[in-house]
Amino acid sequence: MEHVGSFNDLGILIDEKLSFNTHIDRLITKCNRMCGFIKRSLGFRVLNFVYISHSV
Repeated sequence: MEHVGSFNDLGILIDEKLSFNTHIDRLITKCNRMCGFIKRSLGFRVLNFVYISHSV
């Protein structure tokens, strides 16, 4: 058997301490990338409309 720092099981990344920190960090990075893509793709007026309609 080989020693690994983390492993992926059923789409969940678990580290050697059986913690989900690595999985959560990867999800945060993925979400930030997606938010940046949306921000760059949409115009200011659309983003402003979404922000205003969400806060009402």
